[in-house]
Amino acid sequence: MSPPHYASNVPRNPQFSWNTSALAESYWLQVASDPYFSNLAIDTPSNENSFNMQSMLAPNTIYYWRVAAVNSYSSSNYSISRRFTTGDYVSNDDELLPVAQNALSQNYPNPFNPNTQISFSLKNPNQTVSLKIFNTKGQLIRKLYQGPASGSRMTLNWDGKDDHGNATSSGIYLYRLESEEFSQTRKMLLSK
Repeated sequence: MSPPHYASNVPRNPQFSWNTSALAESYWLQVASDPYFSNLAIDTPSNENSFNMQSMLAPNTIYYWRVAAVNSYSSSNYSISRRFTTGDYVSNDDELLPVAQNALSQNYPNPFNPNTQISFSLKNPNQTVSLKIFNTKGQLIRKLYQGPASGSRMTLNWDGKDDHGNATSSGIYLYRLESEEFSQTRKMLLSK
């Protein structure tokens, strides 16, 4: 059975597997963050004696899992629950990992005062990008970054100041990422 009882540093997208049951037509898997299974993270059927997660569990968290055999007449009791702890990584054996894509993430925190982080990812990291901040009138407030991307994922910090080093006022601001292949704009709220 996998992950085994008390396993630690399990990928955030684990593969669950269990022994087959002779009369089972399918199985029912439950994963929860508490031993009473009142806070379910997964509650799903499986036609095989394994299940590959496509979503991510929280990092560095204790989880419990159990499985029941099901056929057209009834279902068995759930197995003894097993406990495991996730690590802070994703299994590289997962064939369903998303392909790299161009994306501008929502800033964090939002609303913010006065600092916030803006992250983006690029399909092709070998391109020039610019990240600019505008007010709601469309006026350029700050050119936060312009130049070659330093990888497929970047995170930049905005300190709430304009290009001259002056603090900006509370309000809604727009940030725009532009590259040779992609552009996207998002809103953020500076609240003082």
